[in-house]
Amino acid sequence: TKDIAWAPLLQRAFSMAVEAHRAGEPAIALAGLPRRITPLWALEPLALNSLLSIVFSRPGVAKTWLLCAIAATLATGRSDILGLAPARAMRVLFLDWEQDEHIIRDRLEQIAGDVPDVRYLGCRGAIWDEIDRIERVISEERIEYLLVDSVGMACGGVPPETSEAALRFGSTWRRI
Repeated sequence: TKDIAWAPLLQRAFSMAVEAHRAGEPAIALAGLPRRITPLWALEPLALNSLLSIVFSRPGVAKTWLLCAIAATLATGRSDILGLAPARAMRVLFLDWEQDEHIIRDRLEQIAGDVPDVRYLGCRGAIWDEIDRIERVISEERIEYLLVDSVGMACGGVPPETSEAALRFGSTWRRI
């Protein structure tokens, strides 16, 4: 490998990456687009399959309990937990900015009877600062569904009602 001229290869790779980024995604002819083959809902009417679903309310009204019930339902494929049938069982990752792994584990057990196979990732910084770690876990664990508790805390101190928080959170979520 000493004979390889790395500088021109790296420069070309960098130039190609910049060109691809600038080109962006192509326009899509919607008339030729086939109908969706995956279900719109992972758990109708609470959790969309491949789009962001947000549960919001004032503090203390059981949002984390609801997320745990959704996690248990999706991870097990059971319809008896929430009275809703998931599209299928999925590998779930619980991204948590509020509690700790023991609280979430205990709640999952209380909800499902046994602790379902849900992955947990405690997060402390803004989601955009945690993205590399989150993407690594998604890849390593073959995650199919993410739950975030909570979007406000995931904004890392940027007030969640601001356009800055919405744009940064949204662009990070789209990347994931």
